[in-house]
Order: sequence, then C-alpha cells, then structure tokens
Amino acid sequence: MSSVANVERKIRRVEGFRVRILHLSGADVRGERTGLPQYGYHRAAENDITVETWKATRFRPSYPGFEVDVVDVRGNSVRGNTKLETVRSTYEGRK
Repeated sequence: MSSVANVERKIRRVEGFRVRILHLSGADVRGERTGLPQYGYHRAAENDITVETWKATRFRPSYPGFEVDVVDVRGNSVRGNTKLETVRSTYEGRK
C-alpha cells in the first residue's frame, strides 16, 4: 500500500501532470496518509481525452471514496472539459 504523496508522484510521472487527492468533501488528503493502492497504470492516457474522462476511467475506479483535482503547472485546478494534451502542454520544459 502507498501513501497519498507517493500516488500523486506516480500519477505525475506516468500522466505528465500533477494532481491533488481529495476527500469527497473537497478537502485535501494529507500526503502521509497510507493505505492507498499504487497507481496501476504505466502508460499515459491518450492526449485527446478530457480531464473528466481521465478521472472517470482511471482515477475513480482505482480510488473509490476519493476525488482528484488535476492542476496545471501553476497549481490551478483544470476544468473537466479540458483535454489532457492542453494540461500536459503547461508542463513542457519543466521537470
């Protein structure tokens, strides 16, 4: 089992964007909380799907009881109808 911080880092490495894992109420989950399964994907989702589709097909089935906030390079929440390509492009040239 992994910590919230480790899952967030793995999603960043695989998907190419940062996330914040949240309680269903919208409050941040503390990074040191443990007991979450590791992010099970090793290849990034397609660029042409939306943030909401990524949440519905990859995040929510893996982490029931939690919500996720996808953020751009500046740390701003990204709307659900935004394509993953657009989110990833904000990180270009950044490590």
